[in-house]
Amino acid sequence: MDSLAASAVRLNLAISLLSSFNDSRSVFTTSLADFR
Repeated sequence: MDSLAASAVRLNLAISLLSSFNDSRSVFTTSLADFR
């Protein structure tokens, strides 16, 4: 049960990290398009 909770927390962290990376990438591409 403990390892399950730890893996769930790790998965949640990875998902939030991935989503934040996608957000920053989309912001970067839109700012790049605005710059051009």
